[in-house]
Amino acid sequence: MDSKNARLKRDIDSLFSLEVVVEKIYIPHEVCRFPSVAFRLLDYPTILIDHVEPELASKIRRKVSSDPYYELPKQINELTDKHGNFELKKGKSCLLKLPFNTMQTHLSNTPMYVMIIDSYPQVPKLLGNTTVPLDEVIKDIAEDIRRVGDTVPSVHGDKGLFKVFNLMGKEIGYIILGYRLMCLGSGLIPHIPEREIAKRQSESIQEHSQQIEERHSRTISCTNEK
Repeated sequence: MDSKNARLKRDIDSLFSLEVVVEKIYIPHEVCRFPSVAFRLLDYPTILIDHVEPELASKIRRKVSSDPYYELPKQINELTDKHGNFELKKGKSCLLKLPFNTMQTHLSNTPMYVMIIDSYPQVPKLLGNTTVPLDEVIKDIAEDIRRVGDTVPSVHGDKGLFKVFNLMGKEIGYIILGYRLMCLGSGLIPHIPEREIAKRQSESIQEHSQQIEERHSRTISCTNEK
């Protein structure tokens, strides 16, 4: 592939798919009834993976708050195995849009942040966090694009055990998860509804500012007309 064309293509928006699958969590000395895992890449919205479905969690909370003698369902005790592991085996994915060069630069310096949360309290409690580096993944994707171009989807990922640390930096356990990053190029973007693609916080702020400026301009225009 011509290097100049490759550079030009890397400067336009590409579509990415990020997938995270959580296998298990082990935090033996932490009180955690309804574990959830949140992952966040750059300044895109945080994605939450719940072990207990939100509807069931809300129902149990209401029961407990209305009846102090209410016994938690036996299934709650079965959320962990005999070794104390929370077996989630659940995952989520999201679509992201960013020029490849920009994504590569960011992921070469910034990991994906993963947080473990107890969703049982009315206000969820952050128990610990870890980081997952994606620099090797984006490097492998870049090599694929260099060889065959960005019209052919490229996907790379890995699976591993990551130590979890509390807010004081003390190790409290580990999480086992797998992740995949897929680059789909730019061709699919016009065919994907805008609402299906996650927006960066900076984009949302910029759009909000533009809307305020437009409303302000219309207000001034109407005032002048009067």
